[in-house]
Amino acid sequence: MNLKVLLGVFWSVFLAELGDKTQIATFCFASQKGLKPGGVFLAAASALAISSLLSSFLGAQFSLGGDLRRDRHMDLTRVKVTGERWSKTGCA
Repeated sequence: MNLKVLLGVFWSVFLAELGDKTQIATFCFASQKGLKPGGVFLAAASALAISSLLSSFLGAQFSLGGDLRRDRHMDLTRVKVTGERWSKTGCA
């Protein structure tokens, strides 16, 4: 996989996650007395890594049954922001 694609995925996910529920929940946990910021970070990062791994795996499995991508690119930001659903032909 080339670096341009990896950077595109990174920045798309990074920008989509800014101000997301996950970030707000992490902020709230870290602000509680008795919880160490490093521990909250490790727990939140682990949860995000596992959910991303699951999403990547499921996306690859769905692509075996039909092309879910339009023009070979998934517009995940639009799906996340507008709440559109995926169909066998792409965003519905």
